[in-house]
Amino acid sequence: HGGAFRFIHLAFQEFLVARYLREVVGQESRDAIFAILENRLDDPWWREPILLLASYSAVKSAKPARDFLTALGTAGNHPNTKIAAAELAGTAAAEWRESGAALQAECAKRIVALLGDGNMLQKSSAVVRARAADALAQLGDPRFDPTRFHLPTDPMLGFVHIAADPTFKIGTRKADAKRVEKITGFAVHENEINDQATPAPEFYIARYLVTVAQFRAFIDATKFKLGDEDALRDPGNRALRFVSWHDALAYCDWPSNGLSTAPILADSHVARLVRERGWRVGLPSELEWEKAARGNLRDAVFSWGDNPDPNAANYADTDINTTSGVGCFAANDFGLYDMLGNVWEWTSSNYKDYPYRVDDGRENLQGKEARLVRGSSWGNNVDDARCAYRGWDYPDLRVSGLGFRVVLRPPPVR
Repeated sequence: HGGAFRFIHLAFQEFLVARYLREVVGQESRDAIFAILENRLDDPWWREPILLLASYSAVKSAKPARDFLTALGTAGNHPNTKIAAAELAGTAAAEWRESGAALQAECAKRIVALLGDGNMLQKSSAVVRARAADALAQLGDPRFDPTRFHLPTDPMLGFVHIAADPTFKIGTRKADAKRVEKITGFAVHENEINDQATPAPEFYIARYLVTVAQFRAFIDATKFKLGDEDALRDPGNRALRFVSWHDALAYCDWPSNGLSTAPILADSHVARLVRERGWRVGLPSELEWEKAARGNLRDAVFSWGDNPDPNAANYADTDINTTSGVGCFAANDFGLYDMLGNVWEWTSSNYKDYPYRVDDGRENLQGKEARLVRGSSWGNNVDDARCAYRGWDYPDLRVSGLGFRVVLRPPPVR
């Protein structure tokens, strides 16, 4: 029109951009290509051209293509472009069958390093980080060991020690209710008001929510009857969902038995707690959950402080609009990820009013009473994503925003 040409088909335009970068700009040098891409790595319009450039390069010659992906994986001049570049390299390596295990492992290691950097997490887009975690799932997430029940690879198998706290108080103080309401814009429900001491016991809690890959390993090993096939459809390192309270309890027996008997776990400290002292894996009580979620911020509204922050947790305002891979958001000061947002977490506790008493039947695992869920999910507003907010659901429920994490605790005193 008027002497100007336009491409009706976007994919064809994207391909020609990729081909131009490879055949024209690339004739000068690879650095010339990156000079064009440097400030466009996190631009959604440039995502497909960059991936097409990687695949077009692979068609031409394998070694230069591998070198390009290696360079792409470490490109970027600020946190957002660094994570975007690592994700693009990882996605391209995972989709290219001949990329090789060494390159894929290198890409995975780079993504893990970026997601493990608190500064990167705070200064980058949550959407970009979530995409990087999905690429990590494609590559094989090295944070988890498939030979050890898909538990995390650290010496504590992903369990974090929480010391006993005799002065802890669950819930929101009555005097704090107005302050919380001013911060969130929502009224504080009477069911979370508590001014009595609720001493928290010693326990260990999982650093991460239970993932799809962990639950799939449990299904494969035990032949447990899956209640909803959607539970296994997400990428392997995403927070598990579509599981009932009964499903979660059944899963807890699997790592408990592994810690009790598996030779490969024998040298672990947490395994010794199980074998020598009778500790067991279970769902957290709501007291344990809230103690862990708050970290050292005893009366803060959120696990990171008093200010709402869509970049600190996956809730509705974050705009990911689905679950995310575990560990995409900064950990609290106990080193725990996704205590708020991503998915609601089943607890062991029956729904009962405060004051909280562990001996009043609320920790009875029998019966069909509603169970407390904590932490909020990707689809809920900021008011739900608070340390003190109490939700509840019936134990047979399976929905898209409900999963769990586990704790390791001593046996009950008899």
